[in-house]
Amino acid sequence: MSKWAGRGAVVIAILALVPGIVPGAVSTFGLALSMLAMVVSLFAARKNGHKYAWMTAVIAVVGVLLTNATLLVWDPAPVPLEIRLGGYAVVLFMVVACILVAHRCDARKRGGSPGQKGKPAV
Repeated sequence: MSKWAGRGAVVIAILALVPGIVPGAVSTFGLALSMLAMVVSLFAARKNGHKYAWMTAVIAVVGVLLTNATLLVWDPAPVPLEIRLGGYAVVLFMVVACILVAHRCDARKRGGSPGQKGKPAV
């Protein structure tokens, strides 16, 4: 089940690129889909490690920075700076939080703490 959740998260992140291109409120829907994909990727992290979380994070960040009409790095839609910075903050928080949680789940699966390499000595 978790492998399907990881693949589903990647598919959702890819599909979130499409509404992100359209200017206006639809690009905000694309941002919300990207964040949903990050949350779904955590379900896969419990059993499959953080592989899907990393793929989803990369797709989401590329989608937000390069295709989202509101948050484009170059030539963005005319929105106030506070809204744009708030969007960047939400994306940064979600990506960092999801990667940290996925890393902890992966470390627990291997039988150690997140900072420990390999399995603990018995």
